[in-house]
Amino acid sequence: MAWLSLFILVLSAAFCSAKPLSCEDTKQHILPACFGYFENLYFDPIHKRFYTLGKNADLSKAIFTGQPRGFSCNNYRYLPFSKNVFHTIPGLTLILFERTLASFHYCNFYHILDHLMGLWNFGGEENRNNVNLLLIAGEGDIGPKNWKGLNDTNLHLIKALFPNAEIKLLAEFINESSKDFCFTHVLTSDRCMAYLKEPFFTDRMLGSYFRDLSLDSINRMSMVISDYFGAKKNQSEKCIVTYVRRFYPRHLRADIEKQLFDKIKQLPNVELRIVDFAFSAFKDQVHAAVNTDVLLGVHGNGLCHTLFLPKGATLIELFPKDCLRMEYRILAELRQLSYWGMMSGRGWIEDQTAEKMGAFGDPQILVEDIDIDVIISVIQNCTKLK
Repeated sequence: MAWLSLFILVLSAAFCSAKPLSCEDTKQHILPACFGYFENLYFDPIHKRFYTLGKNADLSKAIFTGQPRGFSCNNYRYLPFSKNVFHTIPGLTLILFERTLASFHYCNFYHILDHLMGLWNFGGEENRNNVNLLLIAGEGDIGPKNWKGLNDTNLHLIKALFPNAEIKLLAEFINESSKDFCFTHVLTSDRCMAYLKEPFFTDRMLGSYFRDLSLDSINRMSMVISDYFGAKKNQSEKCIVTYVRRFYPRHLRADIEKQLFDKIKQLPNVELRIVDFAFSAFKDQVHAAVNTDVLLGVHGNGLCHTLFLPKGATLIELFPKDCLRMEYRILAELRQLSYWGMMSGRGWIEDQTAEKMGAFGDPQILVEDIDIDVIISVIQNCTKLK
């Protein structure tokens, strides 16, 4: 039986060496859909592998593992390979994952905001000055080099919320070390998880987690970004209507747009401001939103500025025929603002109807046949509240 004793001795040595002293078990806290919190999450850059150690964590509860991606996710009770040294990442790390073939979402104002609102609410705010790294992991691919967004919007969003964070693409991060990384504290955000749980169909992450968000935290997020740009609300006796102009293919038909402008300009104590955020510095965009009483426009990224509207403001969103989206309706609800959504050829879509219908149709279509007089009546009511 000497061989058996020798085998047991070798096996015991293997288990001891499999889990070096520098390697601690992973702890996990379950967060609302799309998000996760870990202490001691590991990453193997050679094999592009995120992994946990011990029996108290499960990556599949925070990161979607049901489709091939450019990285793997593993849960190990014991370290199954020889690792003696780890590169430790101190502080809080934020890791953003995307759908397969959808890394371009990082270039989009709304979609990056979709990640950041959850990360801010589920631990980011309390630790904002301790966020040392924001890792854009995408689907594990090379990643979008233009992640900063149009007019550096996304870069400013991140810097405003997490001023000490270094921002890196996963591909850049992988090349930094041949050692495995140990993230001491991690918040993850994975868009894929939105498709596993939604109160109603939104086709957006926000539809999965918005009921778990704090109004106070969302309002503080708004103030932090506004303060980053020094944006303050100016005193005005007039009702400021800011129209977000869009062009082909998603826009309001030119003749109807002109009729709408003419009628708004005829209203007493109302000032119409026409903006094109695509050509404005993000600082100017936030300043415009902070000083808006009624934000009006066709469905699109410009309506993300609902986040910066002052208390008591109103959002009016226009959709083409047979099309509906939910994200800005939800954002207005989160901030307890008045919301009006109008579909071309149909009129106002009330909240209960919208929740039953969910998101559908193609937004990349000309918007026409809107009821201008009804829109004017909403603006008039807003004027009375000034």
